[in-house]
Amino acid sequence: AVRSDEVLGVLERAALGDGYALVRDAAVRALFAVDARGTKSVLERIGRVDPEASVQATVRQLLERAP
Repeated sequence: AVRSDEVLGVLERAALGDGYALVRDAAVRALFAVDARGTKSVLERIGRVDPEASVQATVRQLLERAP
């Protein structure tokens, strides 16, 4: 069985480092869906460092909905 921390680790690595903005965007959305509260700091970091405006916008939209 796959543990949730393993899933979160894979998603975090993809969100921070994948070469494709669409993959990073999807990973950000998945991180939020799996653990909105627990991944808030990671999402904030991605929002600051991601070079793609669309990924930054996704992060902002998700953080506005964060618990």
